[in-house]
Amino acid sequence: MNIHLGTCSWTDPTLLRSGFYPKGVNTPEDRLRYYSRREELKEWAEKIKRLSAIARIIYGMFNNCQGNKAIMNAMDLREMLLTG
Repeated sequence: MNIHLGTCSWTDPTLLRSGFYPKGVNTPEDRLRYYSRREELKEWAEKIKRLSAIARIIYGMFNNCQGNKAIMNAMDLREMLLTG
């Protein structure tokens, strides 16, 4: 698997339309404060693993950059991809 995870401070319109954020997370401030639950990350880990069968490189970005939320979510997802 060649997967690159990172953090950023912008909001991609496709991410907003994707349904990634739960209901009630509507403003830029809400998105920056949002911390993904492990169950949500597990769903993404499964999707990434399936995609890795056909993609040579996969990039994943976290933009919930208030505090250390993006870094912690990226580290949790990385652990899930490496161990399971």
